[in-house]
Order: sequence, then structure tokens, then C-alpha cells
Amino acid sequence: MSRSHIQLTGAEANLRRLLLDVAANINPKCPSELRFTGGWVRDKLLGINSHDVDVAINDMTGLQFGLKMKEYLDQAENAEKYTSDDKSRSGNQAVAALHKIEANPEKSKHLETITTKIFGLDVDLVNLRKETYSEDSRNPQMEFGTPEEDALRRDATINAMFYNLRTEEVEDCTKRGFEDLEEGIIRTPLEPHQTFKDDPLRVLRLIRFASRFDYKLDPFAEKSMDDESIRQALKLKISRERVGIEVEKMLKGPHPKKAMSLIDRLGLYRTVFIDPTKDHGFDPETGRWHVCYDIADRLQKSHESSTYQDLDLDSKDARYNMWILCASVPWTDAPHPLPTKAGGKLPPPVATSVIRNGLLAPTKICDVVRAAMLNHQEIIKAKDDFIKTKSDLRGQQPLDISGSPGGRDTLGMLIRKWGSTWRSQVAFALMLEQWRYHDTGKDVLKEYTNFLSHIRSIKVGESYTFKPLIDGKTFSHMLDTPPGPWMKDALDVLMSWQLANPSATVVQPAVDAIHASGTVPTKDGGSGKIQDLEPKPNTTDLDAAFKTNSTDTSGKKQTSSNGEPLTTRLTFHFLNLTIRPLFAQTPQNHHVTPAGRNPRKPDSKDTTTNLLPKNHASTTSNPYKIETDAEASLARPWKDPSNAHALSLLSWVTRSLNTKRTEIFWPLLIPPILALIDDVDVTHKARGCALLRNLLVATPPLLLERTGLAEVFEEALRPCLSYLPSLTPQHDGCLLLGEAYPAFFRLAVVRFPTNASDTNGTMNMGNGRTKQELETYILTTHLHAHILPSLSHISLPNTAYLDLASLLLRQLAVCIRHLRQATVAQLPYLVPVLAEILEGTGTLGVLGAPGMLLETTKALEEVIANAWVRVGRWRAVVLKGLCGAWISLEEAGEDVGAEAPRDEDERRRCRDRELLKTHLKICTQMLVRAVEASSSGGSAASHDAADGVETKDDVDIRAECRKLGEADGRVRGLFEDMS
Repeated sequence: MSRSHIQLTGAEANLRRLLLDVAANINPKCPSELRFTGGWVRDKLLGINSHDVDVAINDMTGLQFGLKMKEYLDQAENAEKYTSDDKSRSGNQAVAALHKIEANPEKSKHLETITTKIFGLDVDLVNLRKETYSEDSRNPQMEFGTPEEDALRRDATINAMFYNLRTEEVEDCTKRGFEDLEEGIIRTPLEPHQTFKDDPLRVLRLIRFASRFDYKLDPFAEKSMDDESIRQALKLKISRERVGIEVEKMLKGPHPKKAMSLIDRLGLYRTVFIDPTKDHGFDPETGRWHVCYDIADRLQKSHESSTYQDLDLDSKDARYNMWILCASVPWTDAPHPLPTKAGGKLPPPVATSVIRNGLLAPTKICDVVRAAMLNHQEIIKAKDDFIKTKSDLRGQQPLDISGSPGGRDTLGMLIRKWGSTWRSQVAFALMLEQWRYHDTGKDVLKEYTNFLSHIRSIKVGESYTFKPLIDGKTFSHMLDTPPGPWMKDALDVLMSWQLANPSATVVQPAVDAIHASGTVPTKDGGSGKIQDLEPKPNTTDLDAAFKTNSTDTSGKKQTSSNGEPLTTRLTFHFLNLTIRPLFAQTPQNHHVTPAGRNPRKPDSKDTTTNLLPKNHASTTSNPYKIETDAEASLARPWKDPSNAHALSLLSWVTRSLNTKRTEIFWPLLIPPILALIDDVDVTHKARGCALLRNLLVATPPLLLERTGLAEVFEEALRPCLSYLPSLTPQHDGCLLLGEAYPAFFRLAVVRFPTNASDTNGTMNMGNGRTKQELETYILTTHLHAHILPSLSHISLPNTAYLDLASLLLRQLAVCIRHLRQATVAQLPYLVPVLAEILEGTGTLGVLGAPGMLLETTKALEEVIANAWVRVGRWRAVVLKGLCGAWISLEEAGEDVGAEAPRDEDERRRCRDRELLKTHLKICTQMLVRAVEASSSGGSAASHDAADGVETKDDVDIRAECRKLGEADGRVRGLFEDMS
């Protein structure tokens, strides 16, 4: 280190020449004495380049000199004398705008200064000063001073040397600067106690310089720093902004551990890292704080270690975050503040307030501290669970099995929750555990190294940036549910599945098919559409919309660790976390236990899992209690329009069921479905019936038998079938019956289990009846108890309830289809009713209700198809009805004439009349073939003989039809296709 000579760079040499020329131009006879001061001199002596240059002027303010310099450079011939490192720019171009710093006694700036940028150097023009301090402020009184006075006012001797621009020599006015710089000592120019008392910020500045250069503190200075009066002066006289600036420079310097160690050793922790705005009633424990900064220093210096890389400590921001969090550790156990008012927002953790208010740290840093404080327990648990799993498995199974502590979905979703600063938060958890367990022998660093290495190996470190395979709008459409608050958690389920299946891709045709098959959600969350009568394949299976490959993104063959299908994950999520809470307070059917079984069937071996809470509401306490409107609202939050999405999601769940999911989620499915069916509102009852039908489509009969719920379902559905006019409006009746009947039919089909070898349902069920006989009994009872009485109730054929009549006739056709050959026994009840409707409707009925007659004809077709062996005996009644309908149809055609339909309803009726004509012919042809087949003998004749019925009628049905056509020309068209 040369004590007398400093080698200037090109920019510095240009600056020196410019400043000397300006001084000579101002006063040629006695130019100002100019010096480079402070940190620039120190750094140049240490061989460190510095871009910050303070220029001290002996006889004028920085502002005065700066303005003179501007005047000088405004002259073209002067500006051309100087060039910067960029040869294309002249001197006046190399000088940036001059920035004036006003005289401000409150901020220690009693003399005006200038700051500017010259030749790429940041230059401050100031005057030589001396300072006088008051007792209550660090802001001194300033006035012009000598070089010695200016040097003695500085914080450290190594910062008190000058470089004289005229003599090009270094001036050490304190006589200790060179020596302290060589020996690595941080010393105050004057007596330390008074120096710190005058300006307590110098305590932190000296700590910063000691840590930056890895120097020792002068023992006398260190003793004064440890004085309680100095600590109090630092706490009271120094703004928190200045404290924060010094701490930031320390922690971003090359030796942050040394700065922390000095703060710790000098008892300054509670002075520096405090919240000055509030006493939180907590005294941070710093006796073991050294453990934190020791492990932080170890992490920062282990450049080649995997932990260094996994914590991204190559990043300056990550290193600074780690040291700020290191400073926060002693505040971790401070009680979390309570809201200032009931229901108010929860304040941030105390440590966050300390960093925000004590250091005036930016929001970005405070957010890191807040996240670390809120998430550290979850991080520690995730790490502990992984370490335990790794120890238990001992390499015998993969660590990344879906749903396990090491699964991609488990850790990926946690990292998404922790956010982009998760690595800093993990570093905090590591330091915290080291702080707590440093003397227990627990190898905390090894555990976190393994944990971080596993995260790297399964490639979820950046999962917080991952995007779902589909957007929320598409997802909403796929679930046939309007967008709403439910989507965030549901998309998280999708993302969890996506993480477990990293090779997953979208199968666009499957997505398009789901779009095409779905119905447009209405405002109330429903589809506004009555379900089809027969079960159809699931058209909302999300599993078909996503393709997973047998290898992952790295080319490694996947194991079975991808877990449950997406549909199963979503089903559990919606049932357990969205739907169940809304139905938890709704009084439940007292014939169903929380496990989803019938308590009246104690011998049933119920293996379903009880997923419902023990305090689930039940009607057993008082089944006769009448609820007030307020009680009903509280007990049925799912009826609130804001929760309409829950019913749409429940609908999707039931449409997406398969037998496996039905078995798993049975206890979660039954309560909401029965609650809907038992509700007083027709719309909700209808939806409950539709959901029950969807459930039964995927319900294995053995499950119904085991839980004993077939009778419960039947009891719940039966009252729905009595919603008829005039007590019930036709629209409501159609809505409810249109869902209740299909549910009832489906229940009849699946309620009796079938043995695998019993393909025809003829095996004895143990109660003297076969499965087919039991189904027939249920359907026959239903036919006579509900369908036929309902048709009679609305006074067919002269009815004002045409839509309801059409619906009932459709259900009658379905019932006949399920009865199959057993329809024969019902011919005396069915044929007269259907024939009477066809014959008695008349011309006006054909004109106004061709759809009802069409449904009647279709029901009659089902009768003929399933009871063909005996229908011949009823041919006269059938033909009478068919002819009556045909005649009415012909007469209606004459009335309508060639006039074009006037509206859509009229066009629909015209189409129905054409279809009716076609089906009347089809029905007639079916009757002819049935009579001919039954008259030909065979098994049918034998069956008739056994019943004592005439075995062969020897009738010519075709001849009879021709005679009818000849007798009445109006029906000739009905039989014209017969040969």
C-alpha cells in the first residue's frame, strides 16, 4: 500500500484536470484547494475501484463551485478539452445535470451541495466542514472548516484521509488513517464515547465497515458501543430509515456474519431489530442467536454444496432474504397479534412489524418475513414427514408416490402455497430448527439437504409458476357449473393431479365432446332440462379429457405413483369440502345412519366408511318440529343463490360416478340427495330425484342390499309421484314426475342383486322368488298404485293437462318395457285405457294434442311387443282405438287444409301429426304380426293351453283389417300397406 501515491483511472484523471481548470478559471491567482475525500481514498489505497467521489472545496460551497463549473463547460472551446472514456462525447456531454441539495438544518445540511455524474463517476461537491452537536440530535451545526477539522468529524480514521488534487498526495490529518488501514482496525478519530454520543449512527457505520473489510474494532470504540447510554441514544436519536440503510449495507456486504456477530456481542439486537411503534410485550431470546448466523454463514460459503444451489444462494436477493430472516428468528415465538376489532383483519406477525417498522424495509422483504413466519410450521412438518417416510421405506419403494409426503402432488402444492420465496422460507425453517435443536445432536442440515434434494429430483421447485392444463372457463363448462368461488379450490385439485401426472396432456376431442354433451348452466345452477328416461354412459368423465404417458418428462418410466384419477380427486373434494358443509345442518332422513345405511337393517354388513361428522343434523330429535323461515335458511344454506354451484357440482359428481367411486363415497352422497328429495320445494325435489337416478345407475345391487337403503329410497320417492293437479300446477308436476319416475324404475332394476351365473334373473333369491319375479312385483304394484290412477285422475282423454298426460304415457311405456312378458297379465288394465284415449280424443284432440296421442300409440306398441302372445284376444279393442285415432287424424287434416303453420308450436303439432300417422301404421302392423305369430301355435300356444285359454283362434287378421277398410273408407289408409 503506497501512502503517498494513488493511480488514477482515465475517468478520474479527466475529472481531476477538469476540477483544477475550473478552480483556476474562477480565481487564477488563488485557486480553490480541491481534495478527493473519504471512502474513495480508502478504497483506492486498498486497490478497490470506486465510482463515488466526494470532492471537498476549501473556500466555497459545492453549489457555488458546481455552477461555476457549468458556466465553464458551456463554452465550447473549454468543453472540447475533455473527453470521457467514450471518445465520441465531449466534456459538456459527459457532465450530467447538476442536482442541487438545499441547505436543510433539520437534515444536517446547513450548507448547499451539488451532486452530479461526470465521466461516469458519481460526484458530490461539498465544502470542508466542522460540526457542533446538540444533546438531543445527531444533526450537527455545520460551518466551513479546515482539512483537520473535516477529518476529525468523520466516523473512522480510515475514512478521514484526503487526496490533494494539486499535489497528488494523500493527506492523513488524523495521523492514524494509514496505520489503521494497514493493521485492519476500525477506530474513531476523536474520543469514541463522545463521537457516538454526538452521532449514534456511527455505531452501525463502524460495524458495517468492520464487517465489510473484515477488520477489528478498536477496543475503546467497542467498549463505548456496549454502553447502555449509547444504545439508548441510537434507539432515540436515529431515524429507523437510517438504521435500515446501514443494516441493508451490512447484510449485502461480503461478511454479513461478522456484522450479526458484532450486533449480538455488543448487545445491540434489541436496539436494532425492534418495532419502535409498539411494545409487543415479548422479549426476544438472543442467547442462542449465534447458532442462526453461524448456519447462515455456513450455507452462504458452501458454494459447491447441493443445499447452496437448492436454496438459490447464487442470487443476491436470496442471500439478503436469508440474512433478514436470520435476524428475525428470535421473534418467531412472539404471540401473534389479535385484530384491533372483532372480525377485523389479522395483523402481521410481530417479526414482520419489526422488519417493517424497525428497518423500514420494503414491502417485498416484509412479505418474505411474513410468509416465513406463517409457513414455517408447515415447512417443518413437510420436511419431517418426508424424512420419516424415507426412513421407513429404506429404499424399498419410490419416495414420490402420489399423496405421500414425498409425492409430486404433495410437495408441489405446498410450494405453490408457499410461493416464489419458498426457498428463503425453507432456509428460515432450517435456521429456526438449528436454533432450537443445536445442542440435541439432531443433524438439521442433513435433513434439509435430503428434503431439498428430493424436491429437485422430482422437479417441483418451480411449481408455483405452473399453469393448469385448462383454464377456468373451460373447466367450468366441463363440470357444467357456472364459474364462482368454488373454482379456485377445484383448480387446485386439478393442479394436484397434474403434478402427480407430469406427462399429462389435454385430449382436445374429449374436451370438445364434454362441451357438446353438457347443458348450458342456468343462473340458479341447474340445467333446466329433464333427464332422459334410460341410463346413458357418463358424458362428463374428465379422465377421458387428459392423457397420461407411460414415461414422465425426463424419459423415466412412470410407476403407479400417479394416484387416483382426476375425477376421483375432484369427487372427494366437492363432496367433502364443498357440498357436505352446506348440508351439515340440514335435518337428515332418520332412516339413514351417518354411514349411509338403514338402521332398520341391523344384519347388513356395512363396509362403507363413515365420512360424516358426528354432529351431523338429524330429524330423530323432533321429526314434528315446524321450522321458522330463519331456521330453515340457517339449516339449508345450499338453497341460498350464492351457493347454487354446490348443487351443480353434486349433479356433476353423480353423473361421473362409477361403481368404485359409488362404494367409496356412498356416505357422502346419500344425505344431500335425500335432503333434496325431502325438501318442500318442487324444484329441489326434482333435482334430488334426478341425482338419485344418476347414483343408482352406478350403484351395484349388492351395495343396496348391504346398506338396506332400497326401501328408504322407495319411501322417499313415493310421495313425489302424487304431485298431480289440481293441488300441484301442471308445470311443477311435469318437472317432478319427469325425474321421480325414472328414479323409481332404476331402483326397481338395481335393488335386487344378480348372481353372476344367473343371466336371466331366474335364480331363486332365497325368499321363494326370483329376481325377475321381484322386479315384476315392484313394477306391477307401481303401475296400479301410481301410473294408471294418475292417468285416471287427470280424466283422460278429455284433459286440460296435455303435457302431464304425455309424460305419464311415456312413463307407462317405460314400465311396460321393464315388465317384459309379465305385461301379459296387465292386458285387461292397459289395452282398454290406451284404446279409449286413442278413440275418444276426437278431431279437436288431434289438432291440439297430437303429441299425447303419439305417446299413447308408442305405449301401445310396447304392449304389443311385450305381450304379443295374448294381445290377439284384444285385437278388436286395439283396432277400434287405432281406427278412431286415424279417423280423427284424417278429419283434422281436412280442417287444417293447405294452410301453412303460423308459428313454431303449430309447426311442432304438424310434425307430431305426421309422426302419429306413421306410428299408427306401425302399431297396426305390429298387431297383425303378433296375432299371426300367436295363432301359429308353438310355445305360445302351449302357454295358452296351460292357462285353459283357447290355444288357436284361427283368425285372419289381415282379412279383418281389409273388411274394416272396406266398411269405412276413412281408415283405408291405415291398412293400405298390408298385402
